Amino acid sequence: MTACSTTPPQYAMEPDYDYIQKVEASSKHSTHAAKIYWVNPPMKRAQSPENQQD
Repeated sequence: MTACSTTPPQYAMEPDYDYIQKVEASSKHSTHAAKIYWVNPPMKRAQSPENQQD
């Protein structure tokens, strides 16, 4: 079990800015525009910088 704790994570979580932008743009063009407050923004997995292959 100790080997697992030394292995660096292969993925990092980051906000999904593309999805956030789509939702906010959709709200602005709607007939019933709502103000959006992201409490828990949508996240996506991204490869960790240490593990990226060139």
